[in-house]
Amino acid sequence: MFFKVSSLIALALAGSALATPLARSEDLKVELSGAESVTSIDDVKITAAVTNTGSEAVKVLKYGTVLDSQLPTRSFHVTKDDADVAFTGIKMQLSIPDLTDEAFATIQPGETVTAEHAGESISALFDFESAGEGAYTFEPVTTFMVASGDSLAPASDMLKTKNSSSRTLSCTDTYGACTSGVIAYTVIATTNVYFCPIFFQEVPSTYLCTGQTSVASRNVRGGTVLHELTHATSGTDDITYGCSADQALSDANSYANADNYNCFSTQVYANQC
Repeated sequence: MFFKVSSLIALALAGSALATPLARSEDLKVELSGAESVTSIDDVKITAAVTNTGSEAVKVLKYGTVLDSQLPTRSFHVTKDDADVAFTGIKMQLSIPDLTDEAFATIQPGETVTAEHAGESISALFDFESAGEGAYTFEPVTTFMVASGDSLAPASDMLKTKNSSSRTLSCTDTYGACTSGVIAYTVIATTNVYFCPIFFQEVPSTYLCTGQTSVASRNVRGGTVLHELTHATSGTDDITYGCSADQALSDANSYANADNYNCFSTQVYANQC
């Protein structure tokens, strides 16, 4: 589907989605729809429809998917001339036990749920200005996390690639993203990191040695900081959460998933106790 503007915008319609304590589901299908022509990128309106093609209800985490039209997380991959348009929104670290129902959408068998994306929920989250006029393609983020019940070595090289002389670590929720279950988030455009109230309820690394916490609890402040800094310095993504789920990822996804560095680093610390 094509949008005609002062630039031409193409909207890709995607098919099946992969959707770990957050588990994957292969029963979700995503489709996008929108007007065929607009006069400005600010006028683009996209409806994302997620259908449960399976035989059981699924409880889907909305954050960082096409169902998240409220927070400045990534719902789409946008390209122009086969080149990625830079995402400038946020990536988040989540505390699974602190997530409430508002963070999820429950989709019954055969049911379709929708989310509307328009205005700044699209235009403010990608660097269209630098990309310039032309044809843009929107593809939905089709990896979902559903509520239910080792290529890490090169990371040291990757962490050297994106230094900043003015990165901010803040306890002020500047972007209003400290909602249910959010521990911290990173603004990709600035690489600034913002810590939410849950972060200050987390514990020091020494608790791993006294038995007051465990690696699997994912509540060590140092692990959270590292998780966010891999977003800021290395472009990691949030593919899944939870140490068991992290270990089940492929080598490529382990390398790209921020939570792997959280669990790996806290395990290394615990091993030396």
